[in-house]
Amino acid sequence: MIKIIHVTNGSEVDITDFVTAVKWSGDDKQVARVLTFGIVSSPTDKNIPVLNLKMFDMIKMKDGDTEKYRGYVFAKDKSLSNNEIDVVSYDGLIYFLKSKGTYNFKNVTPGAITRRVCKDFGIPTGNIPIGSPIKRIFDGEEIYNIIMTAYTFESNKTKKQYIPLMDKGKLNIKEKGKQIATYVLDPSTSIIDAKYGESAESVINVVKIYTQDGKYKGEVKLEGVPGRLQDVYSGDDGKDGARSLLKGIEKTASIVALGSWDCITGNAVRIQEEHTGLVGLFYIVNDEHNFENGQHKMSLGLAFQNIMDSQAAGEDPDEIAKQEASNNSGSGSSSSGSSSGGNVVGTNKLSKFISAAESMLGYRYSQPNRMGPSSADCSSLVGRAMKMAGITNNAHLTTRSIHSDGRFTKVARSQIRRGDILWQRGHVAIYMGGNRTLEARYSIMKVAYGSLGNRFDYAYRIKGI
Repeated sequence: MIKIIHVTNGSEVDITDFVTAVKWSGDDKQVARVLTFGIVSSPTDKNIPVLNLKMFDMIKMKDGDTEKYRGYVFAKDKSLSNNEIDVVSYDGLIYFLKSKGTYNFKNVTPGAITRRVCKDFGIPTGNIPIGSPIKRIFDGEEIYNIIMTAYTFESNKTKKQYIPLMDKGKLNIKEKGKQIATYVLDPSTSIIDAKYGESAESVINVVKIYTQDGKYKGEVKLEGVPGRLQDVYSGDDGKDGARSLLKGIEKTASIVALGSWDCITGNAVRIQEEHTGLVGLFYIVNDEHNFENGQHKMSLGLAFQNIMDSQAAGEDPDEIAKQEASNNSGSGSSSSGSSSGGNVVGTNKLSKFISAAESMLGYRYSQPNRMGPSSADCSSLVGRAMKMAGITNNAHLTTRSIHSDGRFTKVARSQIRRGDILWQRGHVAIYMGGNRTLEARYSIMKVAYGSLGNRFDYAYRIKGI
């Protein structure tokens, strides 16, 4: 039997009797776990007490006396016509997504980075793997991205996948997929419905490799896919960068079953469902648990591979120094920030390009008048900024032409830096660093800053900056 507890003034108050449907969910892209529920409310019935849940009040969910969730109220809604207050709470990871920090770490382990950041933001820590030292400058980055960047480097060495999880208010960094749910799910005991699908829409099975100056260096292939679905990679890191562009057949699976507490995002589950072919060990990438009328049901999104949420925030100070040295042609270079600030050192052309793009902030979004005096679309923003910065004499650029445009070289999504051009189907944006973008945004009809998120498929670097 679940209990919903409201922690107020340091005391735990059981409000379960006044709670309607409860939903507890998680997603490896969403990061923070969410608990939503309704509270019975009536402006006329005096027998129903008024429960005063304030913003940021602590909410706990227990299975008997065992705490399963601890979160904080971030939203609530009520109306005169509805005798219920809807409450939304997030666990402590929400603070990692909504807070930013600036750090210059020199030969510091991921564990020490995590504990330092958590100490600065007053977040208790639990089990935190130590890892190997890294050097990284973070300038105004989300603290979630800071921590996960450190463990992305660690994952590259150990080949383990990591995920942050909150447990009783403490941050833990766990090995993703290592914990396997206790029970095997099968139709005779627990499975209500199951789905399985395949898609070859995004398959890339060959990537040809070129150096920055256009010299052919070879190719990498994905075996087992017929035909030739090819992409091109330009860069000096050779096959490692090219392999990141290979994409196999996308497999998706989901399942609805009777609820089990350990079937949550970050864990694995064994399934035995012959009809759809879901047989074996699968990794939970999203979950939704519903509690209503004494029943506990769950919906799970499943992955066939165990992949962490890799991040590449910040900059390597050694790479910054190399970039400054190789691009300093005597015309000067620009930098900003203090020695601990971590701002990216840029070439003169890079600074001019960024400044030119920022000079168009507030321009009206327009494709018909994309070259107008106070309007632009996404690709003309990039092309015009390049021309204004003296990088090119031709401002023409489209989202389709950028793939074959000799002024750009493709870079791995994990290696983006300030000034790179981000691409998704039908749209481009300029990466500003700190997980920010500058783009002509159709949704708000103007040139404005945006967030990096997971929207973009590829990245391109302007040659010569």
